[in-house]
Amino acid sequence: MRFRPTVDGTISLVGRLPFFASAAGLPDVTDEYRIRIDIVDSLDKALPVIYETGGRISSARDNHVNPDSSLCLGSPLSQRLQLGATPTLTRFVELCLVPFLYAQSLRERDIANFPFGELAHGSQGLIDDYRMIFGVKDTGVLMGLLDLLSRKRRRANKLPCPCGCGRRFACCRLHATAHRARASLSRWDIKRAYKELQEQI
Repeated sequence: MRFRPTVDGTISLVGRLPFFASAAGLPDVTDEYRIRIDIVDSLDKALPVIYETGGRISSARDNHVNPDSSLCLGSPLSQRLQLGATPTLTRFVELCLVPFLYAQSLRERDIANFPFGELAHGSQGLIDDYRMIFGVKDTGVLMGLLDLLSRKRRRANKLPCPCGCGRRFACCRLHATAHRARASLSRWDIKRAYKELQEQI
């Protein structure tokens, strides 16, 4: 891949991305896609935006392509959890991009249709994924939890838990689940996800 300078400060990497991938119960795949990776900020602040530029992945929603033609690699918080506390571009490509392209190759060959699971499109997919991450069933509880986790920890721990138990957040079982996610998710990750979800629902 090669670097392509831009006028707005975005770093763009463009070219062919060859890969080899395998998964249990599925065939090995060696393939390559023409890709553009836009890096708009440091990886600890913003995830890269990916475009397939070779025309193999159409912009149909069923292909998990966003309205702006970027690839939907999963919810932002799921990608953050995969990258861990020290995200790098190499880890992003290996853990987020290559599995998506592998699934696309399997689908293109009529072998499997997104074997690693699919989220619903739009806000419902984000809600479903975030409810699973934080172990909550109710959307209202989820939104209250994201609101708490986007605040400073000391302040959030003193507020009532959004689950409705009547206890402070720090004293509820929901706090332990959220604390595990906080090991890889910063307050700013959660704040951005919360804001994005608010804008969609």
